[in-house]
Amino acid sequence: MAHQSAPAGSAAPRYAVPVMNVPPLVARALDLGGSVTTLLDITELRRMERVRSDFVANASHELKTPLTSIRGYAEALTEDDPPEDIREKFLASILKNTLRLQRLVDDLLDLSRLESGGWTASIESVWLPEVVEEAWELVSPKDGHPVQFTVEGEEAVIGDRQGLVQVFRNLLENAVRHTHAGGHVRVAIEPPQEGFVDISVEDDGEGIPPQALPRIFERFYRPDSSRARHGGGTGLGLAIVKHLLNAMNGRVTAESELGRGTTIRITLPAA
Repeated sequence: MAHQSAPAGSAAPRYAVPVMNVPPLVARALDLGGSVTTLLDITELRRMERVRSDFVANASHELKTPLTSIRGYAEALTEDDPPEDIREKFLASILKNTLRLQRLVDDLLDLSRLESGGWTASIESVWLPEVVEEAWELVSPKDGHPVQFTVEGEEAVIGDRQGLVQVFRNLLENAVRHTHAGGHVRVAIEPPQEGFVDISVEDDGEGIPPQALPRIFERFYRPDSSRARHGGGTGLGLAIVKHLLNAMNGRVTAESELGRGTTIRITLPAA
């Protein structure tokens, strides 16, 4: 790059050279000849901008879908006088979509608190079987969709009790949602090793395609968006699980085979 000479007695000029898809160059000519060039790496900034843009677009889409249904059914009830059975069907759909909106907003608020540092884990000793059973009581099917459930092993870990209830609630909801009637959901708690306890949440459901597995902890990502949305998922549950466990010095991974089920593995400090 050629630089113009600086007039005598004047400050050396600076040059900013924007290049498409390349971090900007900032150059300054020196009084005695030569120049100093600074390369600013804005890769992470661009990535965060892209993540933020995708988040807004995905959140808008997720909110728009139930709102469109609610508006359509409400307009039909207002403008027409449908038979009683049709009226009840429309009202049931309005209620279902309203509950879905409420769950989505709750998950968005939870994720926002976690990502902004607005939630702090209250670290204590937590007896895992008790937490898992409490979470199962919140999600166990009550609509004629029987699923066998077992808990194996007993250990205590160091973590936030309510945070762990939310972790297992989200994982068990996913497992039930993607397991056929008569299937089996199993939580296995392993003995401590090197100061950590491994817990697995396993199901024998539909599984996850291999190409989708690395992305399942991303916000709003669904391997099969139509099926997950129909089942009531918000696409935020696993992202919340990952943030909660990170705040408790834990970690989470996933294994799956399409058509043969999914295993989510959690590691937490032993009590």
